[in-house]
Amino acid sequence: MALRWTVPLQRRAVEVELCCVRARGFLAVAAESLAPPMPVADAPADVCARLELVRGMLTSASDDLALAASSMEAAELFAVRAAAATPTTPLASVQHIPDGDHPAAAARLALILFQSARPCTEQACNCVEWCRAHLRTAESLLAVPALPGVDGILDGEHFNALHDAVEAALNLAKFGAVLAITAHWLVR
Repeated sequence: MALRWTVPLQRRAVEVELCCVRARGFLAVAAESLAPPMPVADAPADVCARLELVRGMLTSASDDLALAASSMEAAELFAVRAAAATPTTPLASVQHIPDGDHPAAAARLALILFQSARPCTEQACNCVEWCRAHLRTAESLLAVPALPGVDGILDGEHFNALHDAVEAALNLAKFGAVLAITAHWLVR
């Protein structure tokens, strides 16, 4: 009876893994779509179509990363109450979950992995939001027909910086996904 609290943790682990893996996929597509060259002056319609695809991928990645991070936190908050002798007096931390038998020890390790993955996931989400803001700026400038100097404003450096930021978010998301996959594996 004491270990039934691990079942909701298993469900959260599935959700977190799914969100992290999906976000990683969305970010990979976004990074590939932003890969140089991005010829603004030559084909603005093509650039706008690529940016629209990237915007959709970044929005989906942001949603999944935010859900994963909040689910990791929720799993921890639930576990420190559920593993306590009484839920009204939660354990001080995940490290205080008793590890007398395999399910509880595995759950504790999974939660520790979530604690490590959450900052990566949150930082990846912050990178994605930075990218979305810069993408909105680029889309706004490209939406004005024949805007003088737009190709100078949105030069290769702008899109290279955007691509690099998406790559950074992707790398953080990959690390978070590996930790989430391992955490899920521990509590299966």
